[in-house]
Amino acid sequence: GNGQLIPNPRAFTHLVAPRCRLKETTMTIGKKISAGFVAPLVILLAVVGTGYWTTYRLIDTAGWVAHSHQVLENLEALLSTLKDAETGQRGYLLTDKESYLEPYLAAHDAWESTFNTLTTLTSDNEEQQGRLKELRPALVRKFAELDKTIDLRKRQEKGPLGVDAALELVKFDAGKADMDLI
Repeated sequence: GNGQLIPNPRAFTHLVAPRCRLKETTMTIGKKISAGFVAPLVILLAVVGTGYWTTYRLIDTAGWVAHSHQVLENLEALLSTLKDAETGQRGYLLTDKESYLEPYLAAHDAWESTFNTLTTLTSDNEEQQGRLKELRPALVRKFAELDKTIDLRKRQEKGPLGVDAALELVKFDAGKADMDLI
């Protein structure tokens, strides 16, 4: 119209960066269906893998909890055995009746087996092994003290000297100190 020249836009293409064309991808219906199955399958495998790992950890943890309960039960059994020994000792010292020695004799025979079970159960734990190494001498001393008082009572026949000597040893509190340590 008015005499102006309108430049051809293609004449300036060398001055402008070439257009980047994104390649259009066309997915066929088969590829879309395959993608629809693969994506959920990958998610399913991830969920199953996580579930398996979590279950494995749960079973492993449950095993350690059961192991801890075994250790605690054996510790309680050891302490109960020791209390039975003391009960039998006291009953015998006071009455001079051999029947009172039954719990003492049973405990005397059983404590080492229980202690050895504890040693085996805690073999994977150096700290607990150290504690057991400290505990053993106290148990040996305690049973030695119980043995000595019973022996004094037996040797002194049925006279008051035997009772007095045995009770004096009990009053010395060496056995109490070991029980407190245990």
